[in-house]
Order: sequence, then structure tokens, then C-alpha cells
Amino acid sequence: MKGLHRILQTTRLDLVSMSPEMMSALRDGQFEEAERAAELQLPAEWEKEDWSWLRSSPEETAARPHLVDWLPHLVVWRGREGPQAVGEVGFHGPPRRGEAEIGYMIASPFRRKGYASEAAAGLLGWGESEGGLASVRASVDPGNLASLGVLRKLGFSVVGSYFHQERGDQLLLRLFLG
Repeated sequence: MKGLHRILQTTRLDLVSMSPEMMSALRDGQFEEAERAAELQLPAEWEKEDWSWLRSSPEETAARPHLVDWLPHLVVWRGREGPQAVGEVGFHGPPRRGEAEIGYMIASPFRRKGYASEAAAGLLGWGESEGGLASVRASVDPGNLASLGVLRKLGFSVVGSYFHQERGDQLLLRLFLG
């Protein structure tokens, strides 16, 4: 996989930071170009996903390569038949006052296998040991019981709620590290 800054390894997974080229291709709806940039077949359902949330991430990362650690990573399962992209995990940008927000998405054929928990735990470990994070927050739809389960398993607690214009009601969860 070319043009990638870092690979974090967990027991079964590689968390591969997305290159600016890959993020740009996903954001712009150029799925085949994203696969070429990743040098890996991506989950088919991603072709229909809205990646506009990447906004200026590709350009910012190209200009400031150190940001790549704080942005999306491919979740790649090291399976018997070779590496397979099963999802993405990442922070929503560099920390502010020692805190960052985490998000993740596992493609539907790969859910309920513990990949989200393992990937998020790996990224949290890096964030605490090398990134200097003191706390991490996450937002989740109150009806997303699977994601709430992942976050609670990792030690997150609900600290509030709010209304998001596009996603509706959201629970705010926080994990204090160290």
C-alpha cells in the first residue's frame, strides 16, 4: 500500500492511515480511484456512502503530513487469504486541549466479529501512548445499540446528548485515558 504514513497493528488487524489521494477519491465519489490509491479492494457498500465528511482532510494532510495520524485509517483484516479492508476508524482531527473525537464504520458483511472494538482500542492505545490524549469523545445515535456496546466495552460513559441537524438526536460519550 503506497503513500501511507503509518500502520498500527492489533491482534488481527492493520490500521492503515489513508493517503490524501485515497481520502480525496472517496470524498469525490471516485471509488475505483480510491481502490487504486489503497492498493486494496474496498468494501463494495462504500461506493454508495457519503464521504463528504472528509471535507478538507485530503488537502490538509497533503500540506501537513503529520495530521494523517489523526484522520481515517483503513481497518484491514489480516485473513488467511490475504489482507481485506473491513472498515475505517479514525479521529476527527488532532486533539484540542488533550481531547479528540473517535469514529468508526465496519462494512456490513464484517460486523459482529469484534473488528470495531479491536480497531478502536488499537487507535485509542496509540492516541494515549504516542498522541498524548487525555480523553476521547464519541457521538452515537441512541438507537445504534451495536455502537453503544462497542463504546461501553471500551470504557466510554454517556455524559450528555445533543441534536445534530443531519443525524438527529445524539448521545455524547467520553473516555478518560491514563
